[in-house]
Amino acid sequence: MKKRIKRIIVVTILVLALISFLLPPTFGATEGVSANAPKILPANPFYFIKEVGRGVRSIFTFNSTDKVEYELKVADVKALEVEAATNNSNDPGVVAPAVRNFRESVEKLKQRFEGLELATDNARIDALLNFFAARLVKHTAILHNASNKFKSLESEIIDAANSLHKTFITTVEMILNYTNGDLKAISIIDSTDSIEELMRFKNYIIMRFEARVKVSELSKEAIEESIESLGLSEARKLKIINELRERAFDEYLKSNLSIIKTDLIKTLELNGVIEDSDVQKAITEAEDLIESIADLQIDKARFNLLDAQNLLRAGSNAAALSSAQSAYIAARSALEELNAKDKASAEFYSELKAEFDRLASIARSRDITRENNTAFYELLEKVEKLVLGVETYGQANAAKRVLTEIEARLLSL
Repeated sequence: MKKRIKRIIVVTILVLALISFLLPPTFGATEGVSANAPKILPANPFYFIKEVGRGVRSIFTFNSTDKVEYELKVADVKALEVEAATNNSNDPGVVAPAVRNFRESVEKLKQRFEGLELATDNARIDALLNFFAARLVKHTAILHNASNKFKSLESEIIDAANSLHKTFITTVEMILNYTNGDLKAISIIDSTDSIEELMRFKNYIIMRFEARVKVSELSKEAIEESIESLGLSEARKLKIINELRERAFDEYLKSNLSIIKTDLIKTLELNGVIEDSDVQKAITEAEDLIESIADLQIDKARFNLLDAQNLLRAGSNAAALSSAQSAYIAARSALEELNAKDKASAEFYSELKAEFDRLASIARSRDITRENNTAFYELLEKVEKLVLGVETYGQANAAKRVLTEIEARLLSL
């Protein structure tokens, strides 16, 4: 009798697992917990059946890109499990296993991305990274809400958020060796503006692009072609151009981007493809950000915002959109600098010194010497002095720029 009961239980579990296997995880709702929110959560004793089903599904998913897509969907569902647990319970014991499950899923996703062959299926990988970026902001907000509600779990939830952001950065770094990989990475990260760590990462990639333009001596036409190759909407293309122009220091690059931007605005005004609603949305985003940091000296951001409002009233929608985007970018830059002031100079030095040592080691391994490449070694000496003298955010950025130029020169040798 006992054996029969055990057999019934085992068969039931296998049937339920099979059903779970046959029903793929669905992408979650973008706002709040919908009617399709997960009902069986990790604290439920029957939750293991869902995990068995997922395991079976994973085993029978053979293509490496398919595995990434599946794990990305699973991570999305597990984020919604954290959200449902947070909203439906006041018990930390219900939320804690959901947070742990989500973090484990993120770690598994990282492994799946690392197992990809980037030489094939690049368009599909780009689509997966864009989906990851879009959901990243939602997942971060879910974890933030859980942390606010359950202070006893704050440390564990912060660890999960850090793991999520590092996994995203690691996966985006994989495409930097694509043709125009730096620009592609910038366009993917573009939707994650609210996450400070990712904004610092985007700034680094912009520096890489700036160094590539300088070292490779890219013409205006080559820069424009690189931006066109991203296949972005006109509004997003304009935003990328504004982002690059506002953050770049190299006058050659800034000048060419200004020409490209002016030509694009003329084309967009002529074709009338920018709607009033697109401009108003960009203005509202800039207004909200500027208002949130009203104590800062952000005259440039305020001027661009006023310019956007005037241009919209005058019917110059493309120019208005560009000014609103520039206002937002200027305000973000001010906020990033403010946040970086809390960082000790020792932290700046440690990060920059590690990068300097890495690049110097690569140079030595390639037998690059002062005798066979004097200009390169003069650049190394210049950045070493900059790194040793770093105390402020501005000085750290100056050192980073030279380091990215050294990296670009190493890649070109």
